[in-house]
Amino acid sequence: MVSFEGISGTGKSHLTRLIAPRLDAPLLVKEFSSRHTRADLGSRIISALAAAADGDRFLRSGYPASETLLLLAVQLHTWETIRAPLHTGRTVLEGRSLHSVVVYQAAALHPATTPRPSSRPGP
Repeated sequence: MVSFEGISGTGKSHLTRLIAPRLDAPLLVKEFSSRHTRADLGSRIISALAAAADGDRFLRSGYPASETLLLLAVQLHTWETIRAPLHTGRTVLEGRSLHSVVVYQAAALHPATTPRPSSRPGP
């Protein structure tokens, strides 16, 4: 699994499309905000968030807990889609990982919290 990270609009999808042809048949996970198929659960959730956010590029509607749960639902849907190919050894490319969504939403939910260093021992 290869995740391209960065805030919205920094070129994650572009880089993903550039590297895909160089790999052996990778599975591409479209960035959730770029999905437009009718059957795609992620697209419907993101459309609802975008409508509630009144055009805010970062989907901030003023309800960060609800936004977080909906974004996590999109990521879980993606995981369910890519789990089988990953287990067969297929390379999967994505434009933003679940971990990024969690970090961004934690910052939105708790803006005054200062991040602490990890308590895990180093390598």
